[in-house]
Amino acid sequence: MILEKQKYFPYLDALRFISFIMVFVSHCFSFLGYVPSTKIGQSIVYYFFYNGDLGVHFFFVLSGFLIAIKLIDEKEETLGIDLFQFYKKRVLRIWPVYYIVLFGICLNASWISHYTLGQLVLSPKFDKNAFYHYFFFLGNYELIAHGIKNNFITILWSISVEEQFYALCPLFIKLTQKRYLSVIMTILVIISLGYRFILCEVGDMAYKYNSLSMILYLAAGCWSAWLTRETNIVAYFKALRWQRIAIAYIIGFAVLPLRRLEWANTFLDQLLGNLIYFFEAIFFVFVILEQNFSEKSLIKLGASKTLSFLGTRTYGMYAYHLICLLFAQVIASNLGVRFVHVSPVVLICVALSGLFITIIAAEFSFRCFEIWFLSMRGDASRYVRQI
Repeated sequence: MILEKQKYFPYLDALRFISFIMVFVSHCFSFLGYVPSTKIGQSIVYYFFYNGDLGVHFFFVLSGFLIAIKLIDEKEETLGIDLFQFYKKRVLRIWPVYYIVLFGICLNASWISHYTLGQLVLSPKFDKNAFYHYFFFLGNYELIAHGIKNNFITILWSISVEEQFYALCPLFIKLTQKRYLSVIMTILVIISLGYRFILCEVGDMAYKYNSLSMILYLAAGCWSAWLTRETNIVAYFKALRWQRIAIAYIIGFAVLPLRRLEWANTFLDQLLGNLIYFFEAIFFVFVILEQNFSEKSLIKLGASKTLSFLGTRTYGMYAYHLICLLFAQVIASNLGVRFVHVSPVVLICVALSGLFITIIAAEFSFRCFEIWFLSMRGDASRYVRQI
């Protein structure tokens, strides 16, 4: 049974928000100065809360799935792909917020740096080299070359990777016969794994940020889109029993924390480390297909209207959240809070305040700024249907 064509996957919006929350929580622990007093507490935080990259990787897989399935359907229905319309829609959705953050941070670095607290890094000088890299969506390579010099724009590295992928993905699908698309995506996965294994060490900067490394997740998402259109995978997930779903999640959640292990530069460690990251990509494919197609899910996150609504605002949340977290820190600092060895209570209060400010900022940005560009795309109703 091949999937009936869908233009919108409602159960996946909530997963976007969960991806953002993983990034947000990781940044709260990283930047608010909280250090548990016990070794057990430190281990729990290290293995389970410093996982912002997990959220980014999941979003890469999700983006690959959604973009590829739309392009595959368009090619089948129209016998081609309108590249101009594709690029137009991506520009109108991504560029306005991206460049507002980039210009806003870079041009006001001196003023913003005066208020930075905790572990947040921001040079007060205008960094021309970094600006040019991010301006041309090459921020991930600037990050590899020079490290983190500005936390507030460094988060845009993932947008750079996605834009690089969006530039090439429609060309691959347009020029490739559908039956060969899975072969192309498999080759990309193999190239990514080969690059990681041969030219990187598990966890180094190139491993984390190079586009050849990150293509593993985007190609896995595209591959899962092909599966839903060309195989009986949807029927399999519809019939999948809840016991097997539970076992898959237990295994997945048990393996993922192993990503945080310290990997030596030995053949065996590098092999095991890469296998765990490959498992991560496959597990994310499972989550997307299970949440969207299973009729016996343990829980459907997308059934929550609140999570689904927030999921339509996650791009703005991701782009603005560090500035909003800084704003929450400044408010707390003015109330007498010191961000040195903060208590769990302070961590939770400032994090929740930062999250609330982030949601408000993203909603304001959407209603007063982004919606104008979305209306030019012709699909603004897809984002406002839940308001």
